[in-house]
Amino acid sequence: MKPTAELAIVPWTDSRIYNELGNVESVSDRFSRSAARDELFRIGTQEIGASRVRPYVGVCLLHRHCDLPTSCHMVEREGMFDGRQALLTHPKNRLENSVPVTWKIVAASANRLTLLPLEFSTTAYAKKLFARVMDEMSTIRTIAALVSRLQLTELIGLTISRTGCLPTPRHDQTILVESTDVETSTNIVRWDREDAFTGRLLETSWTFGSVTDEDIRQQQYPKRCPLTCHMLQQCVVYSPGHAIEEKHVSGHWA
Repeated sequence: MKPTAELAIVPWTDSRIYNELGNVESVSDRFSRSAARDELFRIGTQEIGASRVRPYVGVCLLHRHCDLPTSCHMVEREGMFDGRQALLTHPKNRLENSVPVTWKIVAASANRLTLLPLEFSTTAYAKKLFARVMDEMSTIRTIAALVSRLQLTELIGLTISRTGCLPTPRHDQTILVESTDVETSTNIVRWDREDAFTGRLLETSWTFGSVTDEDIRQQQYPKRCPLTCHMLQQCVVYSPGHAIEEKHVSGHWA
C-alpha cells in the first residue's frame, strides 16, 4: 500500500476532545443512515485486506461513556466484572505505562491528517499490538485517509483491537459487549451470550475483511458489512449496575 496522506500522531489530548463526542445511540443512528457506511467497509477491505496488521487495526464509533474530568484520560486495564475477566476503562489523571488505542481523525486538509488519542491501555497485549501497528504506518495512513475522504471523521475513529486480552470465550458467548457503569464512569468490555440482553445492542467496532490480489482483480470481495467487516464490540445502552472487582494480572497476559 502507498501512503495516502501526511499523518501526525499527537501523544495525548485534553478531556475536552473526549467530552465533545456524542452518545452511542445518536452516533450509531447517524452512521447507519450514512451513504458512506458501506463504502467504508468495501473500500477498506480492498485497500488494507492484505495488510499484515489487518486483524489488529480497525474503525470504531466515536462516542463517550461519561463526562471526563479536566486533566483526566480514559485508561483501560484488566479486571473482573460480575465474576468474569473483562477490560475496564475509566478516568485516570495519569498516563504512566500506557499506550493509545483509540484515536479521532482530524483533517487539516485532504493531505494533512492528525490522530488525536481518546483512550489508552495499560495491558501488555495492547502494548505489543501498538508497537506492531506503528511499524505499519502505511495501513494507518490508508484508513485515516479513507475515513476523511468519506467525510466520516465526526462519527468514525481509528482503533486497535484488544480482544486478545480476554480469555477465549465459551461456545455460547458469541458477542463482545461493552456497557457502562455510570456510578464509576467505567466502560466494561467482556464476552457474553447474545440472548442475555433485552436492551438494544449497537455495533461499535470493526476490523476489515481479508482479501487476496485475485479477489480484488475479480471483484470478489464481500459487498456488505456483515461480510466485509468483523464486528468486534456491541454496546448495551443501559447501565448494568454490577460491582467491579480488581484483578491481579499475572504473567499469563504478558
